[in-house]
Amino acid sequence: MLASEAWRNLVGAPTRTVLIMSLVAVLTGTITWVELTATSSLIDFQRSYDLRGGYLTLAYSQGRIDAARCERLTRNTAIEAAGGFRSAGTITPSPLPASLYSLTEITPGLIAVDVPESVVPTFPTGGYLVGGSGAKSLGLSNQSYISFAQLPPGPVAVVDLTNRAEEREGSFMSLIAPQGMVDGCMVELTRSAYPAGLDLLSATFADAGPDASINVYRRPDEFTFDPVAALADRPQARAWIAMAGLLALINWLILWFRRSDLALYTTLGSSRTDLAFMMAAETILTAPLAWIVGALWSTAIFQASHPEPLIGDQLAIAARNTGSGLLLTLALIPIGTLLYRRTDLATQLKDR
Repeated sequence: MLASEAWRNLVGAPTRTVLIMSLVAVLTGTITWVELTATSSLIDFQRSYDLRGGYLTLAYSQGRIDAARCERLTRNTAIEAAGGFRSAGTITPSPLPASLYSLTEITPGLIAVDVPESVVPTFPTGGYLVGGSGAKSLGLSNQSYISFAQLPPGPVAVVDLTNRAEEREGSFMSLIAPQGMVDGCMVELTRSAYPAGLDLLSATFADAGPDASINVYRRPDEFTFDPVAALADRPQARAWIAMAGLLALINWLILWFRRSDLALYTTLGSSRTDLAFMMAAETILTAPLAWIVGALWSTAIFQASHPEPLIGDQLAIAARNTGSGLLLTLALIPIGTLLYRRTDLATQLKDR
């Protein structure tokens, strides 16, 4: 009976119903937008951190790192990619006979370490990889041919090494089989295995000699921004409390404007508890639908205006924030109705 009366109240006052639902939808959409914006910026930072080699480690011992063992590290689920390298001295390109360029010999796995997976080039047969600055100084582009005084000519592939191998940005690289010894093994750990995976590298290359070292490629303090802490400390993390408080305040004002109607229910025998259940029913019939509409339109507009697809965690954070506000609202409205202080019934009935 109370639910049906609540439905008649909603249908009988469409303007009020639409305004309340619009308010819930706007609050939900606003908080959703703010949360998606904040989490997207954190994800962009994390991607940038990954791109710049935030989880790279280097095992180094000149001429004493087993190349095959380095490449086999990728069989471990804690390793994203791994590859070895060794210095092969300097070479003189024919276009600039007076210039010297470093040549580094690399195993196949190092290409995936040095270059982001989405832009890993096809290594030219019998050719060379060259960093962007080295290619620019010689006027080279992909599939250009170059010859050296010390080496046979071959095609080149130009790669951007500024993120993960700045020291080789001006160098040439040639491919070697993962056999024998190399100077170093560059390893990219998975995010979950970092930095504990350093112990794995230490054990793997324990026989690399007394001068062997295991180091992170990027110092932990190089990036002062902590995305995990930023997520926990974001200002809108408690927006659900403000959302519920504002909606409860609006409901309190609605109670005052509906004081004559509530007085009539009281004269017909309805108790405060009955009125609280009726107000709760009105909220349950409208607020969840408005919450869904607000979340959907905000998410759709945000996704349409941002190229990167949203991930489940972002949607979950936004839904948890706004959903908590909705649940708290559903709890506060009947409590507010029970606590609403009314004047005498005669005065309230006169307001009709």
